[in-house]
Amino acid sequence: MHAAKGFEYDTGMQSESAVHNQAGPTNKDAYPNDAHLCAKSICRKGATILAALFFLLHLPGLPKLSHWRGDERFYTDAAVQMALSGDYLTPKYPDGALRFKKPILPYWAVLAGIKLFGFNYLASRLAFLIAGALSVWLCFELCLALTQQPPLALFATAVMASNLTLHNTSIRSTPDALLCLFSLISLLGFVRILFGEARRVVYGFAYLGSALAVATKGLSGLLPASFALLFALLSKTRRKNAANLLHPVFVPLAVLIGVAWYLWVF
Repeated sequence: MHAAKGFEYDTGMQSESAVHNQAGPTNKDAYPNDAHLCAKSICRKGATILAALFFLLHLPGLPKLSHWRGDERFYTDAAVQMALSGDYLTPKYPDGALRFKKPILPYWAVLAGIKLFGFNYLASRLAFLIAGALSVWLCFELCLALTQQPPLALFATAVMASNLTLHNTSIRSTPDALLCLFSLISLLGFVRILFGEARRVVYGFAYLGSALAVATKGLSGLLPASFALLFALLSKTRRKNAANLLHPVFVPLAVLIGVAWYLWVF
């Protein structure tokens, strides 16, 4: 009986030890995942703070005439004409001459601000500052999708937030800040597709972002899609995902959005 009890006791101890030995590596392996999730959350908050600071620090300067750049008049003048005439599809110079040198979306961005806040510099530039701030935040998401390293993604976000070109384009009503935003959205979508993600929203980012970039500044908006396709074809590790780049709904929808205004004009 004593031997049996001893045997039971030893067996119980051995089983408990075995459980700990088996559970130990599992818990140990879980810690890096938990740490990664924690780092991702903290760094994403840091990126959000940087984007918010980018917006808030530039907001007081939007009404300043000293930020005026000559190219702004092409978009503000045309948007004012749209607001006064009710013709939202035909950009015009102040003398009434047609202006079809750039796509329609930048004019609509200025027009939206005018409709909301009246005829002033802040209203005409607000959409572009929002685009710049969102570009700062999207830089984090894009770098994170590429590297899976939150601190590196946060560092890239800080570099983006300190970029002088982004600063200059975000405080003026010219298309470049919008082009940057939509290109980043498109690149984020294509990167996630190439890394195996197949949700509809990801395809929406990829193709609608590119379509809006085309509607902002023409053929340069096709660069994200072209880069993704070229990368997939040339990369041995991602070549198998090249066929997954296409989507039966978002590809034709993106084409429609990208060319609709051009077809109407020409």
